[in-house]
Amino acid sequence: MTERRASRTAVLVCQSRAVAHGRIAPDRFADPTAMLLLREAEQEQVLRVRDEQPPKTWPRACSSR
Repeated sequence: MTERRASRTAVLVCQSRAVAHGRIAPDRFADPTAMLLLREAEQEQVLRVRDEQPPKTWPRACSSR
């Protein structure tokens, strides 16, 4: 049996939804399931972004600094 993996696009969308949950338009958008669908390393990336510490691999134009 081979391991099934989500596409990189699916992971990025899920991470984006997890970052936005409760932060962006909280009265119109919520996705409490997004974080639960991510693996531990992917969740850690979400938490860093939520703490305003984007991954070092992001291009400078993508960060708010």
